[in-house]
Amino acid sequence: MKKYYNIHNLVEIIVNSNVSKWIIKDIEFQVRFFIASEQSKSKIPKIEIYPYAEFSKFRNHYEPESIFYKETSAVGKYLNNANENLCIYKSNGNFIIFADYSNFLINLFIQILIVEQGYTMIHAAGYKSSSGLIHIIAGAGGIGKTSIVSYAVINKGLKILGDDIVIIGNKECLSFPREFVLKTYHSKSHEQILKNNNISLFNFYTIKRFIIDNFPFKSLIIKILKKFKLYYNLVRLVNPTPHLATISPDKIFGKGSIESKGKIGKICYMERVKDNSFSLTKINNEVISNRLLSIIHHEWISYMPQLLSLGANDVINLNHYMNRLSKIFSETLIDLDLSQIKVPYNVSEKDLNNFINSKNLF
Repeated sequence: MKKYYNIHNLVEIIVNSNVSKWIIKDIEFQVRFFIASEQSKSKIPKIEIYPYAEFSKFRNHYEPESIFYKETSAVGKYLNNANENLCIYKSNGNFIIFADYSNFLINLFIQILIVEQGYTMIHAAGYKSSSGLIHIIAGAGGIGKTSIVSYAVINKGLKILGDDIVIIGNKECLSFPREFVLKTYHSKSHEQILKNNNISLFNFYTIKRFIIDNFPFKSLIIKILKKFKLYYNLVRLVNPTPHLATISPDKIFGKGSIESKGKIGKICYMERVKDNSFSLTKINNEVISNRLLSIIHHEWISYMPQLLSLGANDVINLNHYMNRLSKIFSETLIDLDLSQIKVPYNVSEKDLNNFINSKNLF
């Protein structure tokens, strides 16, 4: 049975039957909120997912392939990695992904398609402020975005658009509410949620990571596992995760806590600093655009070789992609209230939220 996901009528994802359960699980972590009961009747860009074996039906066996390191390609059409059972096929503005393992990131392909329509993802949290406008807190992972949106909902009764990724463009912010990733530093702010869902505060990530990283003949074992197509399935079973659990926003805040979209009022770029005091200062359009563009792609750093390979084989036009991104940021951020927040490195969640509150950012 096919699964459908419609992201703000900008992109539709279609997951065909017989696709690996691990692929479905990872896609649902990102876009479960956008699940649809049927295929869209609108003509919007699509990402279709098939098992890798289906690739042979699409491939023109009479067309010579180019060799690109460990991959092959039909330049301008697809990039195929037979060792990884993964092929990315671009056709008429749509992506078709043939895969057996969860070795691609669905968000990267959503991003490429929405950029063509004047939107981009950013690594940020967003909430509908008391003024009715959307306030966005952007920055690297672990700076306190989840804490701020949680406070906004629980203490201020506001609605959120996402705690880690939102979409901006055309002066508006669109929601992208993934499952919340709860980590050990959320143990105080989300203590009751952890208790209600029987989530342990200990997952021994550091110890497990140390054992795996220092396992004898690690590189050789990985090479052998990949050769026999066992690597990715085994990784899912034994690879430690740095978080405690993932939980849907509905379970944390209740139904109706998500705002679909709204006009942007403020964007604050937040960073931790080795200092003892908070600061809030203005930041110019060019600087924040550069930082927002860099941060979102840094979040996808493990998949950057894939993006560059697609560009090198003209499956996507990276030059056009970057130019479009620059234009989107320039047009969206102009005349907005843009600020930079510097937060003491070891500040508590309570003090962080008190500072945000004192600056009328809720």
